[in-house]
Amino acid sequence: MALEYKDLVRLQFWILAVILLGFLEKVFFVAEYGTANGGIDSSGLIYVAEIVSAAKRALSRVLIIIVCEGFGTVKPRLGHLLTKV
Repeated sequence: MALEYKDLVRLQFWILAVILLGFLEKVFFVAEYGTANGGIDSSGLIYVAEIVSAAKRALSRVLIIIVCEGFGTVKPRLGHLLTKV
């Protein structure tokens, strides 16, 4: 993807963002489980993990709306319509 970034559809960057947020979410959850197993209070990590999880779900739902409306495949860019989505 890094080598051919000029030929990619903008939709693929949205998909990459959802995947990266998923990785980040799991990193925080695994860190929280690790500290919980050690007997340390990890309430801060669980809050951060839940916020990242909510952001990932929101971005994936926006991605579904974008795909359903045909952006990225039929229309090349969102432009000023991004705020409406």
